[in-house]
Amino acid sequence: MPADRSARRRELFLHGARIALSLAAFAAAHRLGWDLAAAVASAGIVLGCFSLGHDLAHGVLGLPRWLSSALLSISHLAMLSSGHGVRATHAMHHRAPLSDADTEGRAARRSLLGAVLWAPIDAWMARTAGMRLAPRRDRWIVVVENLASPLFAVVLAFSEAGRIHLCIALALQLSIGVWASHIPHHVPQWLRALVAPFARGPSVVARSLVHHDLHHARPDVPSAWLARVALAPRPSSAR
Repeated sequence: MPADRSARRRELFLHGARIALSLAAFAAAHRLGWDLAAAVASAGIVLGCFSLGHDLAHGVLGLPRWLSSALLSISHLAMLSSGHGVRATHAMHHRAPLSDADTEGRAARRSLLGAVLWAPIDAWMARTAGMRLAPRRDRWIVVVENLASPLFAVVLAFSEAGRIHLCIALALQLSIGVWASHIPHHVPQWLRALVAPFARGPSVVARSLVHHDLHHARPDVPSAWLARVALAPRPSSAR
């Protein structure tokens, strides 16, 4: 177990390294006046925080509960969302995937066009469901997180760099049902073939697309491990 815990904590370091690299690229691009590159780097920050938040929501990084909870809130603040609310809706998604009770899976139950058109409403429904589905002990945290995200948005709006990130974070939040729900559950063969080579490398996004079904079967491991545990038996001590 200690070795396994150490390996899981190394995944936390890799998550942090990806986010730090995106932050550095964002700062450099903004300093040089390359707004498009800054926007791409901002998207990298959001996706990095999304991947980190996902592993934290599953509690698979070998961290104490209090630290995992704090990092969950911080990672989702960068995305203007509620970490504990998302954890609650994601837990329901794993308990009853694509059922009527699965708010997170609403977009996956629609056509691609429907997912695009309904994306902002689905995003709002998922946020309100996070409060309803959160365990009683976490509801005050969800309230604080939902108050903190608009306040953080106001802070971002006061600087040019902040406004770039604000626009990207809002765009990705309002379309999250498309890229985080519909597409992973309906990956077209051409896209699967395109990202498959990257799934053997360090791309967590590629691995999540290629091995999404495996993640539902093995939510007890970090997303970065999905490729190498495809044939591994489920450990008896798994969460």
